Amino acid sequence: MAVTTTRWWTATDSTQPLGPALAGMATAVLIPVVHAGWLLPTIAGLPLLATSARRLGAFALGVWVALVLQGQAIDHRPEVSPRAVWTVTARVVSLPETGDGMQRVIVEPVAIDGWQQRLPRRIRVSHYDEQPELAAGEVWQLPLRLRRPRGFSNPTGFDYEHWLAGQRVDALGVVADGRRCQRLRAAGGLPAWRAALVARLDAMLEGAGQGGALIKGLVAGDRRDFSDRTWGVLRASGTSHLVAISGLHIGLLATLGYALGRGIAGFAPTRIDRRAAALVMAMAAAAGYAALSGFALPTQRALMMVVLAGGVALLGIRLRAASLLALVAAVVVALDPAVLLGAGFWLSFGAVVLISAAVRGYQRGVVAAIRLQWVLTLGLMPLTGVFFGHWSPAGWVVNLLVLPVFTLVLVPLILAATALLPVMPSLSTPVLQQLAGVLGAMIEGGAWLQAHGMNVLPLASPGLIGWVAAIVAILLLVAPAGTPGRGLAFALLAMLVIAQPEPPSRGALRVTWLEVGQGNAAVIETRSRVTVVDTGPAWGRGAAAADFTLVPFLESKGIERIDHLIVTHGDRDHRGGVRALQGRFDIDRVEAGDPLADLPGAQRCRAGRQWRQDGVSYRYLWPPAGFSLSGNKASCVLLVEAAGRRLLFVGDIDRTIELELLDEGIGPVDVIEAAHHGSRTSTSAAWIDALQPAHAIISAGFRNSHGMPHPAVLKRLGCENVHWHDIGRVGAVTVGVDPSGQLQLSRHRVAERRILNARPGRPRFRDNTPIPYYRGIAEISPTEAYQALCSN
Repeated sequence: MAVTTTRWWTATDSTQPLGPALAGMATAVLIPVVHAGWLLPTIAGLPLLATSARRLGAFALGVWVALVLQGQAIDHRPEVSPRAVWTVTARVVSLPETGDGMQRVIVEPVAIDGWQQRLPRRIRVSHYDEQPELAAGEVWQLPLRLRRPRGFSNPTGFDYEHWLAGQRVDALGVVADGRRCQRLRAAGGLPAWRAALVARLDAMLEGAGQGGALIKGLVAGDRRDFSDRTWGVLRASGTSHLVAISGLHIGLLATLGYALGRGIAGFAPTRIDRRAAALVMAMAAAAGYAALSGFALPTQRALMMVVLAGGVALLGIRLRAASLLALVAAVVVALDPAVLLGAGFWLSFGAVVLISAAVRGYQRGVVAAIRLQWVLTLGLMPLTGVFFGHWSPAGWVVNLLVLPVFTLVLVPLILAATALLPVMPSLSTPVLQQLAGVLGAMIEGGAWLQAHGMNVLPLASPGLIGWVAAIVAILLLVAPAGTPGRGLAFALLAMLVIAQPEPPSRGALRVTWLEVGQGNAAVIETRSRVTVVDTGPAWGRGAAAADFTLVPFLESKGIERIDHLIVTHGDRDHRGGVRALQGRFDIDRVEAGDPLADLPGAQRCRAGRQWRQDGVSYRYLWPPAGFSLSGNKASCVLLVEAAGRRLLFVGDIDRTIELELLDEGIGPVDVIEAAHHGSRTSTSAAWIDALQPAHAIISAGFRNSHGMPHPAVLKRLGCENVHWHDIGRVGAVTVGVDPSGQLQLSRHRVAERRILNARPGRPRFRDNTPIPYYRGIAEISPTEAYQALCSN
C-alpha cells in the first residue's frame, strides 16, 4: 500500500503575523523591568487582529502571551524563609557534579511536605558531603533549605540567573542534614540509562584525557570533565559549538536519518512514499540523539525545530523558509520564554537565517563553503559580543578546516561506535579509543595555536548605533554578488572590534564596584591606567568570585595589565581573587594592608604616600607608618581625587579608626564606601557628618549571614540624605567623573533586570528581617523611608 501525503493547505498571508507576534514576545521578555510599564498600552492593539492592521494586533498578542507565560514561570518560584527546612520528594534528573567533598544535582520535585504553593519545576540541589551519594534516576526524600534563584548582576560575566531561568530551575536547595536523606527508589528511566552509558565510556576511555572527555560530551552531553584549558582552546578557536549537543548535531543526525530513511524505503517490499519515510526516520534519529543527551533543554529546542519542520512537510503544508522559521521560533518561545535570555536561541536561529540567505543563488562547492563560513563567522559576531563579550577571529579558518571533518566524519563514527557497543564491544572499544586520541590531538593543536597568538578579541556590546551598523553589515554580507556597497560590510563590522569603550579623558575617572557576594572588588579606570581595589571572596575548594566577575569584566575591556593592585587587608573576602588575577593578567605594582601569602612581594600601604596619574591624584590615609596592625585595622584607606571630586575607599576599618582619621581633617568627600560592608561598628554618625558624602557604596552580599548592611547604618545614612547603594540589591555600581567635575552614577541590576528575574523587594536578611526600602523596592535610594525615624 502506498503511503502518500497531500498538500491540503498553502500558507500565504496566514503566516505573516508570526513575525510580529514573535517580536512582541521578545519585547516582553527582554525589556528591563524599569521600562515594563510601557507594555501596558499594547493591550489596545489586540482588537487590530481582526482588521487589516493585524500585524500590529499580532505584536500586541505576542506581548501579552509572553507576559502571561512569564507570570506563570515566576509562580513556580518559592516564597519561603531561607532558614526553613522542607522535606522534598524528588527525582534526580541530571548527572551529579562531584568533587572537593560536595555533590550538585538537578531534581524534579514530586511533592514537598506542607507546601502551599506551586511546586518548582526543577531544583538545583547542593549537598556539601560525599555521603549519601545521589545518582541520576533515583528518587530521594531530601531535607532542603530552599531559596529563589539569584546570581550576581554585573556588566559582563556569567549570568547565573539567566542560566537558571533557561534551565527551568525555579529554586536552589541545600541539603540541611545528610543523615535525614532517604532513597525511596533505585535508579531507573532515561537518566539512569544515560548514567550507565557514561560510566561505561569512562571505563573504556580511562587514560584518554581530554579526548575521552570530548567523546562523552558528544555522545551524552556530559561535559563535566572538560578542563579549563580545553574550554579556553574551544573559545579561542571559535569551536565551542562543536561540543554542544544542540542544533548542529541534531540537524546532522536528522540529515543522516533522512538519507537512511530514503534508502530503506527504496528496498521496502511494498511501495511507500520515500519522502514520508525519510522524514519519519529523520525525526526518529534526532529524537534518539536528544535522548542520549538526557533531553537537555538546548537539545529539546533543536529537536522541536526538527519535529515541527518535519511535521509541516508530512502534512503537505507549503511554507516559505522564513514563515517556517518564524513558526518554529514562536512555538519554542511560547513553550519557554526564558530561551530569549540565553545565547543558544539567538545563535541557533541567527545561524539558520544566515545560512538560508547566504546559500541562495550560489552554487555548491569549495568557494560556496568558504563564503558560507565567513558569513557565519562575521554575521554572528554582534551576538557573541552581547552574550560573551568576545569574538574569535580565528573561528573562520578553524571552522572551515575542522567543521567538515568533525561533523561528517568524527561525530558519525563516534555515534556509530557507541551504538555498536552492546553487540560488538571488541570492535567499538578500539575505535572509540582511537577517536579519543584524534580529538585529544586536536585540542593539543589548538593549545599550540593559542600559545602562538590565536585568541579571542574583546567586543563591546553594541549600542543602538552599533546594532544598526551590524544589521546593515549582515544584510550586505548575504546580498547577491554585484550589490552596491557590499564592501562596506567589513568596515561596519570592524567598528564592533575597534569601538571599545572609550577610556576616561585625562583628569577624569570611572570606578566600578562589582557584585561579588559578601566581599569587595572595585576597578578604577583613568586615561591609561587600571587600578584594582580588592578582588572579592574565595569560597574554598579553589572557587573564587573573581573567576566570573572581576576577571571577565577586565577582559571585556581588553585589559591585559593591571597597573596597580591594592588589597586593603588580608581577609578572605577581599583577597580571594588574587590567584585568579595572577593567572590572567600582568600586575605591575601590588600593595596591601597586611602581609599576604599569595603576594609575598607586596608593599605595605602607608599613610602619606601619594601619587598622580593621568591627572588623577591618589593618597593613602591609613595605616600609619610605624604601627604594627593586622586584619581589619590594617585596611588601606585610599582617597582618590579627580576634577574636584573625591572618592574614599576604606576596607573594613571601624569607628575608632574613623575618629583618628577625622582628627587629621579629611574634609568633605563625594562618594564613600560604607566600611566593613555596612557593619554597625563603622560608618559612624560623626564620620558621615564630617565627610558629608552624596553617595555611599555598600559592598554586602544579598541575604548574607552577617546581617549587613546593618539597619542602624542605613538609618544614619538616610537621615543625613546620603544616597546609599547596596550592591547586593542593585548590582554593580559605576561612578564616573568627567573633566568638568560632573558626577554620574548607574546601577546595573536596576537598569538591566528582566521580568523573569523579578522578585519581592522587602526581605533582606536570612531571618527575613525587613529593611524599610523606599516604596518597598530598592530602585530609588531610600532616603525618604527614614525621614520619619530620624527624630527618634
